[in-house]
Amino acid sequence: MNVREYLERRQRMALRLIKASFENDRIPHAFLLSGEPGIPLKDVAVFIAKSLLCDHPDPLADETCLTCRRVANSVPLSSPSKGKKEEALGYADFVLIDGSLGSIKKEQAQDLASSFSKTALEKKGILVYVIHLVENMGTNAVNSILKFLEEPGPNVYGILTTENASKLLPTIRSRCEEIRFLLSPRNEIIEEALSLGLNEEDASLLATVENSAEGIKKKAGTKSFRTVKGAYDAALRAFRGRKADIVYNLEREVVPALKDKEDARLFLRFLGSALRSCLMPGEGGEAERAAFRRLKNPGRDLKTVLTSEGEIKVGLQPALVLEHVLRLLAEDIQ
Repeated sequence: MNVREYLERRQRMALRLIKASFENDRIPHAFLLSGEPGIPLKDVAVFIAKSLLCDHPDPLADETCLTCRRVANSVPLSSPSKGKKEEALGYADFVLIDGSLGSIKKEQAQDLASSFSKTALEKKGILVYVIHLVENMGTNAVNSILKFLEEPGPNVYGILTTENASKLLPTIRSRCEEIRFLLSPRNEIIEEALSLGLNEEDASLLATVENSAEGIKKKAGTKSFRTVKGAYDAALRAFRGRKADIVYNLEREVVPALKDKEDARLFLRFLGSALRSCLMPGEGGEAERAAFRRLKNPGRDLKTVLTSEGEIKVGLQPALVLEHVLRLLAEDIQ
């Protein structure tokens, strides 16, 4: 399922709003796409960028023309170069800043503003930028972007995304046309993932952090997922075992496997989802229920896990955070 099909099947209201802007030639200078983690906000943002630049819009992107392909091949401003060939294939008047790769710095915002203060290089004369997860901007970067939003140049369009709109300054939200995306039913996403060849265990686990079957399939094929799933399964085994052995097994099998920051955050998201589902009657898998049925205060433990993911996100060492949160959970076992 491509982005257009995803919008048609899962986000009809959002698609209607986007389409109306293009059909009525009332495209705002900045969109703000907001939704829960797991919704493919970046893919939708890039699709809107393609629609602004497409050679044959209808009125949205056909995703097959040369311009659409060049936009898709553009390298994020926040990541290192991927090679001369890919850079050459990118679209000169499109910039992507990806906040999922780390905190968005002032220098990135300044580079964007500097690039877009110049004349467009492509014949279409339109400059488009995407800032994915704008809530990951530092204070100085926010100030630079605010000025950019307040005084947009002619033919300059932006698409911002956020998984936590409450963290954004009201001045940012007020300068954008906000479109809210809703989570699709988890059971439907799992069924679609199974139809793509995923096994049920992987599909069910990844459906807690991804809200599209394509996203699940993509993540399931990564080495990172295999690493995290192995650590997650080891954690469930540890919590099902004798209380006296839990900490030892966690520190031997789980913490050493999660050295990468993003792996540690994904593990905590799986753990948080397991705790959340086990708080609800009839929810959660058998392995999760068996692992956490002895917790004295699962609600407090869930809050601890969610807070810990944020701590890793802002730069604390994954091993220290994991040791702390897993010890607290082990101590709460009756």
